[in-house]
Amino acid sequence: MSIIPISFDSGTQTYTMHDQDNNHIFDVLLSDLPYGKNIDGSPNFDMIEVACRDCPNISWHPVGGGAAPFDIQIMFLRHEFYEVTAGPEPIRAMVMALDHIPDNANTNEKITDVIDAIHERVTAMDGESRFALDDDTIKKLTVEFRSNG
Repeated sequence: MSIIPISFDSGTQTYTMHDQDNNHIFDVLLSDLPYGKNIDGSPNFDMIEVACRDCPNISWHPVGGGAAPFDIQIMFLRHEFYEVTAGPEPIRAMVMALDHIPDNANTNEKITDVIDAIHERVTAMDGESRFALDDDTIKKLTVEFRSNG
């Protein structure tokens, strides 16, 4: 079992999470979800750590989504869009470079670049068929990002 996202409030940028092992439900700001770490301590942009607020449980979610590809890939898109629009340095600069986003990119370019980058990383990790987000979902996320970007 793991800690999974069950809802998202785009107004407050808050995820409601469910720790399935202990039936804990808690809220966490998108900005408080750290990337994983590589063995050398550098950020692993293909993993997001979700720590339960009520116990020591931690789940590591890969960009491909693991057992919940749809929900986790959406979480990655939201997380990276937050990082390139409001994230702290130096993480912001690293994500911009990773996603090939120029410093002078407008909101629409950032949205497209983040979606393309996540799609590429999911494909690299798990194959093209693993990308779980259809055109309708991407359109809805684009509207959400425009209103928050």
